[in-house]
Amino acid sequence: MSSLTTQWIRNPADQRAADEGCYFDVNAAVRVCAFLERFCKQSKGRWAGQSLELMPWQRDEIIYPLFGWKRPDGSRRFRHASIWIPKKNGKSTLASAIGLYMLLGDREQGAEVYSAAADRQQAGIVHGEAVKMVKASPELYSRLRINHTSWTITDEGTQSFYRAISSEANTKEGLNAHALLLDELHAWQGSALWQTLKYAGITRRQPLTFVISTAGDDIDSVGYAEYEKAKHILDGTVHDERFFAFVREASEEDDFADRETWRKANPSLGVTFSEDDFARDLDEAMRTPGDLAAFKRYRFNIWQTDSSPWMHIGKWHACRREFTEADLYGMPCAAGLDLSRTDDM
Repeated sequence: MSSLTTQWIRNPADQRAADEGCYFDVNAAVRVCAFLERFCKQSKGRWAGQSLELMPWQRDEIIYPLFGWKRPDGSRRFRHASIWIPKKNGKSTLASAIGLYMLLGDREQGAEVYSAAADRQQAGIVHGEAVKMVKASPELYSRLRINHTSWTITDEGTQSFYRAISSEANTKEGLNAHALLLDELHAWQGSALWQTLKYAGITRRQPLTFVISTAGDDIDSVGYAEYEKAKHILDGTVHDERFFAFVREASEEDDFADRETWRKANPSLGVTFSEDDFARDLDEAMRTPGDLAAFKRYRFNIWQTDSSPWMHIGKWHACRREFTEADLYGMPCAAGLDLSRTDDM
């Protein structure tokens, strides 16, 4: 095992991957960063028109490990990325740029890249940002074609396209995706679309599903199941060398007035938004329980069960433990069954 590969072992899954022959290719990681920063232009606020400049956490904690780790056959190690960060940290811009790289950077013939979300409008946020990036880049605009009616960016040279799709699952059968960009997974209702897209890239050599989301309020959702898996990957209780996880969040036990808590959850604090603005928003939210619950969810990435929950989700998690039928022998027990009107039957 090379010293470079050893340097990029950051959790138990990385160690297992290295033991099985995976290795780190720094040139591959640098190539992706170079593509994003050379060809992708920003479109919002004071950065409009400027080249994308990756923040250190985006480069070192997402792009480098996600694209630098390789399997023994030279293909990418990771097939699935699960990114959980609060709002205002630049997640949509990053997802859009990665979508454009997946359209062009792999030189995949007939690549199909899709942005998907709970509804067409949300899916259009990431895709719309990609369209603006293409228009702002002379190199990309000269190569790619944009069809606003079909929400499609096309590369005729490789017969590849990047398209936004809506949430109706019955229209998504037969996709052959090279990349899926799944936005705000916490808001997805039911599991039909999730199940339809799950194996859409099975015939591709190195497909990538890129999930990027903020915490939600439904712990029975596919989003929460995805978040739980990401957490278990990071703590080593679940092993899946194909699954890349990145989670930035505070906890209910943290001091929300402490600026270290702000930085713990928000890697872009001081860049995409100021500490002063964050302080004012927090001070305002602290005056109303419902506003505080929303603030914790959107700005600290803490899952909430309701705007005024009877039990905080952290306390609910603290009750969890493993048990067997033998442990329950002789004890009073109760069982509950929650039936959905649409899926369970």
